[in-house]
Amino acid sequence: MTRSSTRFLALIASALVALALASCGGDDATPALLPTATPDVADEGVVVVAVSGGCDRPQPELGTELLARVRVTYPDGSPVAGAQVDGEAEGPAVGQNTATDETYLDGEALLLFPVAEFGSYTMAVVRITLPDGRPAVFDPSSMLTTAHDIGETCVRP
Repeated sequence: MTRSSTRFLALIASALVALALASCGGDDATPALLPTATPDVADEGVVVVAVSGGCDRPQPELGTELLARVRVTYPDGSPVAGAQVDGEAEGPAVGQNTATDETYLDGEALLLFPVAEFGSYTMAVVRITLPDGRPAVFDPSSMLTTAHDIGETCVRP
C-alpha cells in the first residue's frame, strides 16, 4: 500500500468517526445518519395463518376425514395463492398424520386426515412454503393449531 493510499484511508476513517460522534451527541430529535427502511412483508415472507377444523361425516367406520381449513394471507390481508401448506394431526385413530395442499387464489388450502373412530383430534400447520420456494415466516398473530371432536354430529370447517 502506498503512502498516499494510507493517508486517504486514514482521512476516510477520521471522517467516519467524526460523523458517528456528531450523531451520538445530540438530543432525541437528532436525525439518524442513515434512513431506516421498512421491509416489504411480502418480500420478507411473513404470513398470517388461521386454521379451523371439522369433519366430512360422523361415521368413522365409513372412512371419515378430519378437515383443517387453512387461510394464508400477508399481514395486509391479501391472500397468498400457490403456497404449499404442510400439516399434522394427532388423535386416537389418525390413519395418516401428515397432509399437504396448495393454497388457491383466495389463500385457502384444505388438509385432509383420515380417522377411524370418534374422539378429540388436534391439527397443526407445521410449514408453509411460498410460491417462490422460500419458507414462510409466521406472523405472531397466526393461529397454527385447532382442535376438533368427532362424535355423533359433524361440522365442516
